[in-house]
Amino acid sequence: MAAVKMMAEWQRRSIYGFARELGMSTHSPDGDDDLHLLVDGITGRTSMKELTFDEANKVISELKHRGRFGATASPSRKEPTEKPGGVSIGQQRKIIALMCELRKLDETPNYATIEKRVTGIIRRELKITATEQDPYAWLTYRHGLKLIEIIKGYLESARRKAQARSGVG
Repeated sequence: MAAVKMMAEWQRRSIYGFARELGMSTHSPDGDDDLHLLVDGITGRTSMKELTFDEANKVISELKHRGRFGATASPSRKEPTEKPGGVSIGQQRKIIALMCELRKLDETPNYATIEKRVTGIIRRELKITATEQDPYAWLTYRHGLKLIEIIKGYLESARRKAQARSGVG
């Protein structure tokens, strides 16, 4: 009978790191914190120390998946700012909401931030230089309207592709 490889130290650190990034509780006297409940649900084990290498990889994969669709899938915590004649705060929030919806429909995981993806769309579709730090810096209010419509088109296309993948008509 082959010896079972136990969880490596780097995996333990990754699990706790990803859990903290997601805002999960990681310690409690009863073991009923968010992380230990997740581990128990995935592996059936109540102690992190008992995890095998493969089980730890499953937990890491689930945490990454949750990061993709959860808290870290949203944009940076920086509050939107508005410049006179530029993209309004309302437009920025709409763009972010549409991008979060678009991320949920991704066929393969895309770990780029929302700001990075918006920057790419602005460069490709509007032919305007944009940076991740402030994608809307050079956009006017009208550019914001056009960008929203472009992202809605991306979203509609992604929905059609998702329906085709699932075989729903």
